[in-house]
Amino acid sequence: MKIAIAGAGDVAAYFIEEFSQSPHETVVLSRSLERNPSMSNIEVRTTDYTVDSLKDNSQDCDAIDSTLAGPNEAYVASHLAILEACIQSPRCKRFIPSGWTINMEDFPDQPLYLSKSRNAVLEALRAQSEVKWSFMCNYWFMDYILPVSNRFLKDIGNEWLMNHTTKVFDLYGDGLQEITLTSVRDTAQATLALLQAHDIPWSDFTHLSGETLTPRELFALLKRHDPSWSLRNITLTDVLRDIIDTNAVESGISGVLRLVGFTNCGKSPSERTLQWNTGILAGVHGRDVGSFLADGSTKRVP
Repeated sequence: MKIAIAGAGDVAAYFIEEFSQSPHETVVLSRSLERNPSMSNIEVRTTDYTVDSLKDNSQDCDAIDSTLAGPNEAYVASHLAILEACIQSPRCKRFIPSGWTINMEDFPDQPLYLSKSRNAVLEALRAQSEVKWSFMCNYWFMDYILPVSNRFLKDIGNEWLMNHTTKVFDLYGDGLQEITLTSVRDTAQATLALLQAHDIPWSDFTHLSGETLTPRELFALLKRHDPSWSLRNITLTDVLRDIIDTNAVESGISGVLRLVGFTNCGKSPSERTLQWNTGILAGVHGRDVGSFLADGSTKRVP
């Protein structure tokens, strides 16, 4: 199998490393030939994300895995072009759109600033039957529990509940809403396993879970690992004021994503979540928070 990874950003860096260690061929589709360290031995093909360009660059591929970020018109346009290129291709008939998201199956309106663009892509995917596809719902990337020096992912400010500089952990409400965390590498390996499972039906949404726990439980684990962490209580009123003051729904900044912390959309539905080392994920092992923290102590980017 030959896989094209669309995009060459932070998330792509993990996928490139994991895919390149598999028996399958990997190429990267990017607007430029600029390379990050993970792409040292990978073929990079430049594209302007038009249908014709994508067809030319993926004609020898079996699948496209998108890591392109949103939300904006470019996200929608590029994904619709990838889909059309796959429809027209005699070979490339598997497509993982860029979601890497919370439970958009049961909560299609969340997060507010992403929902419009993702739902536009979802509608187009459902309107055709030639290309297999699935949105990967990995929920929060577990990598954010480590400082930026231990991950490819950039900081996202107070959109994530941990400030690694001040060692302050934001507790939304009573801190009892469960959240799911899955590392980017484990997500990449699960995605590869799904792409290999081309002979079985795919669900519109593929749910993953490295570990599901409450923020209070997460804080307790972090506190044992590093006693310098402290708690800060954040109320729903605090977040709503932030959204109103900054017009966050339109600008796509912090307050809107923080709303997720007060809902169940950040928790994977256990009855629909793939099980590690079973079925599609046979041979793939997901890490819980404790294992991931341990890996972070010995590896530069676990």
